[in-house]
This record gives sequence, C-alpha cells and structure tokens, in this order.
Amino acid sequence: MNIQFGKRLKKARKGKNLTQKQLAESIGVNQKQYQHWERGRAEPSFDKVKRLSYMLGINVEWLLYGNGKFVEKNGEKASDLLRMIQLFLKDNPRALPMLQKMFELFISEYKAMRGK
Repeated sequence: MNIQFGKRLKKARKGKNLTQKQLAESIGVNQKQYQHWERGRAEPSFDKVKRLSYMLGINVEWLLYGNGKFVEKNGEKASDLLRMIQLFLKDNPRALPMLQKMFELFISEYKAMRGK
C-alpha cells in the first residue's frame, strides 16, 4: 500500500460524510493511527482493511489496489447504521442490553412524534 491507498480511503470516508475520528473509532483504532493510513505513512492490517471497506460500503479490491468498481452504496443509511452496530457489538457484546433499551426508547419517541 502507498499514498494512493490513503487517497482512496480519504475519498471513501468523505463520501460517507465521516470524520477521521468517527471512522477510526468505528473500526477500533485511534485517530492518529487512522491519519497515518490516509497519509500513506502506515498500513492497516488486512482485518482493518476489511472493516474499513465494510463500514464504508466499498469494494476491498478498489480500496487496496484501485481495481474494480468503487461500489458505493448510496441511499442505504439504515444498512450503514446496522453495519456500525454489528461491528460495535462484535467488540462489545455486553452492550447489547443497553443498545436494546436505546432502540426501544427511540421507537417509542418516534411513535409519539408521529402521533402528534
């Protein structure tokens, strides 16, 4: 990987309107490490590359080598959220009950707003 990888990564991140910090946290690294990837100063592990492509909804081959299609999935906000939740729960399985409560509250508030 090189500076071109970093440019592709930055393009994909900006296409999803994410900050470096948001994307870094979503895949379990700190912002400084992530910055090194975008600047071509370091290389992520293949596991992190897979997580990046999954979170960004892009093709791994495009991210790594610039080959193939970019394959950005426009208009799939719900699936983007679910992807982030899946990764979060994979790293924090004990957070599931808290997340369930949050969604219950969200749904109840949403229903109350629609009823007005």
